[in-house]
Amino acid sequence: PGEDAIVAELLKEGGKKLMTQLKWLVDNIWKQEEILTRWHMSVLCPIYKKGDALICQNYRGISLLTTSYKIVSNIILNRIKSYSRKRIGEYQSSFMPGKST
Repeated sequence: PGEDAIVAELLKEGGKKLMTQLKWLVDNIWKQEEILTRWHMSVLCPIYKKGDALICQNYRGISLLTTSYKIVSNIILNRIKSYSRKRIGEYQSSFMPGKST
């Protein structure tokens, strides 16, 4: 989980009421064209690579995003894909899934 500490299992078990709230949130983000400010935050987690564990250069950082942001961004991505498929002409389809030149 990211900085909000919400785990995916909680969202999976949230039921219809949570899904209704999530849909409301996505719809508002879609209309306002702006995501929540707190979703700009991530937790930086150091991952050991190799060598001396006491040397900082032997670690790489990964950013943990919030689970809710990842879910909402996937929903928005799917909406954009659906929207763009309807508007991209046949002559522009070389990089579209299932189409080739």
